[in-house]
Amino acid sequence: MKFFSHVGFKGKTTAAFLALSLGMISLSGCGGSGQPADTSKTASASQEATEGSAAAENSAGQAASGTEEDIAQIVVAYPTNGTIPQDLEMVQDAINEITIPEINTEVELFTVEVGSYTQQMNLMLSSGEKLDCMLTFPGGSASYSGVTTQGVFIPLDDLLEEYGQQLTETVGSDILQATTYQGSICGIPAYYDVAESVIWYMREDLLEKYGLTEQAQSVKSFDDMEAVLTVIAENESNISPIANAYIGGAILTTSDYYFLNGFDDPVQFDRLGDNTLQFANMMYTDERIVNLLNYGVEDVHYVDNGDGTISFPEGVTQENSGYYTFTYWFYGNGFIRKVWEGNDPALLAEREQVLKDTPKSQSLAFSFDQTDYSMEMTQINNVIEQYRPGIESGSVDPETEIPRFLEALSAAGGDKYLAAYQEQLDAYYAEN
Repeated sequence: MKFFSHVGFKGKTTAAFLALSLGMISLSGCGGSGQPADTSKTASASQEATEGSAAAENSAGQAASGTEEDIAQIVVAYPTNGTIPQDLEMVQDAINEITIPEINTEVELFTVEVGSYTQQMNLMLSSGEKLDCMLTFPGGSASYSGVTTQGVFIPLDDLLEEYGQQLTETVGSDILQATTYQGSICGIPAYYDVAESVIWYMREDLLEKYGLTEQAQSVKSFDDMEAVLTVIAENESNISPIANAYIGGAILTTSDYYFLNGFDDPVQFDRLGDNTLQFANMMYTDERIVNLLNYGVEDVHYVDNGDGTISFPEGVTQENSGYYTFTYWFYGNGFIRKVWEGNDPALLAEREQVLKDTPKSQSLAFSFDQTDYSMEMTQINNVIEQYRPGIESGSVDPETEIPRFLEALSAAGGDKYLAAYQEQLDAYYAEN
């Protein structure tokens, strides 16, 4: 089974490799010591990495951008749900038909099946393999906070000012502050309907059976919820009638939505700062790039229905399409992608407005520096993964399992970690 796909450049392989780390969207260099990388060193490494590199066989790009040696080559890594798309190289070529003539950059797409992504990124970072842009996960060693403390991301403030003005205007400076680390912006959050609220779904047949429908519809607090669940638990001992889910978009009123503490799903960048950030700018502002990454090539992987929506071409399905990802939260700006059939063409515009109208958390720009607590974080994550399934599903007795869970968290260093987190958060509030 193939767990990752490395669609290479059409010329020779890259002449030099750098130990880079990427996350939300950030540029990365080898700073070490938990400090943001030195951009001057990064720029020098970038020049060395691109000298002697082969460029794409794109005559239009060469005519518009200069000689083959002038074309910068960047590697963009991101996970994919399911198998690697067989037409990945076709999509990559279509992207380069845009980026080579317009920003003098050849993009190499490096995709990894989601289950192997964290391990593969760790291997690439530790081996020093070339890597310029990478999507981070919400947790684990490939998370933004986890990678940032390694000191491999470079500050983006100056690069954003020079090459990312459109990006900044699109995402908003307040949201960009969510990736602040030691006073500098080190990542670019994926921009999509992240304004969310936790919603509880209940089985209507059970509510009707016990006359709880009206009571359930009037739930305003956890106490109200508990009263409903108690009736179910006392009468349906073998059934877990609820499941939690995160719902985004224009389903609830804007007052129901709040940003959580920070964005941990950013796409980070590396040293080819100028070119990488220019491509990032396109990921957030250029519909052509966003739709290629999301849906593939028009008239091959999707068709325009003429009513503001798109769909599969005749004879193409999810099962046989050469490029089917449907992970719009991976590709920069999720609001400028085309709308799939079955949805209101105005859906994305409405969801973006909900996001803009959503109150922002006071701690949005806070980022916990876990440099000295990496061991505790690993142990805590292991405990959470051990107990989460049973507790969240209601399949275990909370009277016994929650105390065990809390005890295990404490033994893993949870108290120490929580105290450090609170101390840093208090200091942040005192300064902001």
